[in-house]
Amino acid sequence: MMVAFDNAKVGRKTNMAMCATVNSTFSSIFSRTESYENNDSKFNVMMNLTLKAVDAYFVRNKEVPSEVIIFHSSTSNDQIVMFQ
Repeated sequence: MMVAFDNAKVGRKTNMAMCATVNSTFSSIFSRTESYENNDSKFNVMMNLTLKAVDAYFVRNKEVPSEVIIFHSSTSNDQIVMFQ
């Protein structure tokens, strides 16, 4: 499964968008957005969105993905370690 994230600042909040593949040919996708107010919440939002994508993968395939590849344009190094 491939998962990609992007962020857009809107006023005081930041919107995080996530898109993930949910089949073996990468032709079916699942996407969601969630807002957060400060960087302390960013990791939790990424985890929440990723778990929703894994759930969607499971519903479609009756198994969890064996690997998850994450693309994100602006994750600090300490958050990458936590996410792994």
